[in-house]
Amino acid sequence: MAKYKIIKKKIDKIKEIIPDGYKKCSGICQQIKPTEEFVIGRNQCKKCKSKGIVKEDLESGFKRCITGNPHCNKIKPLSDFPKAKTCIDGRANQCKKCKAEYKKIWNENNPDYFKQYREIHGEELKESHKQWRDKNPDKCKEQWRKRYYKDIEETKKRNNSYQKQRRDNDPEYKLLCSMRNILERTHKLIGTKKENRTNEELGYTPEKLKLRLSVNFTDQMYHDTYGKLKDGTWGWEIDHVIPPENFIKKGITDPKIINALPNLKPRWRTSRTINGVFYLGNIEKSNKIIHKEKSDKLNLVRPK
Repeated sequence: MAKYKIIKKKIDKIKEIIPDGYKKCSGICQQIKPTEEFVIGRNQCKKCKSKGIVKEDLESGFKRCITGNPHCNKIKPLSDFPKAKTCIDGRANQCKKCKAEYKKIWNENNPDYFKQYREIHGEELKESHKQWRDKNPDKCKEQWRKRYYKDIEETKKRNNSYQKQRRDNDPEYKLLCSMRNILERTHKLIGTKKENRTNEELGYTPEKLKLRLSVNFTDQMYHDTYGKLKDGTWGWEIDHVIPPENFIKKGITDPKIINALPNLKPRWRTSRTINGVFYLGNIEKSNKIIHKEKSDKLNLVRPK
């Protein structure tokens, strides 16, 4: 008799044909419904899942915060509730404010959870984030703009602090920043804009520039004494042997030629005498060039 009942149940199941895109609810209703009306990953429909919640006759677009710990038990607009696919109205039963409070309490009770999780699954997280960024470039740009313009002054301050710290600790990055400045000034003189990466437009890398400058070092010149030092004084700078203006006057406007490695050399920012040798500083040299140009424009005749 028991075997007969089992066989009968199997036959009944076979007889019940469910069309594609539909599913039978394993909850109270036991009805065949479209898959959209089911909780994701479960055989229970949304209506049966929400049976335990007492429904109220509320205005459309409003809902009561009734689940979670804590919950305020207040009637609020649907916009105050986070999105949830498992609920009938598409919104969770706990408002955003109560959920944020719950997360805050949870984080205080579990301070090292996320740190430990990142240590264990760090590579997986990086890979998944990279895949998401590749699939959603527009969303990434939009999120970046929102973060940047939310508090633009604070963002600039933070970026400047990071750049300064990196320049102080990474000599090659400091040279790369100088290459960018040189290229920017050249484009400004020519009246054009940068189109490619700095290395591509200049035709060399910071490593090659570093090697070229070290060959032309004078006494007491080191890579650590480049630019503005930590004590506030100035060391040496990158100077052009032939000024860019001379190239432009002759009709040469290629940044690769103007800023070629043979045309660059290190020069002290201010004039100084080292071991009995006088070195003209970059500032004094620039002032002499400006003074000469002004004299030529005014056609001043020097007394014999």
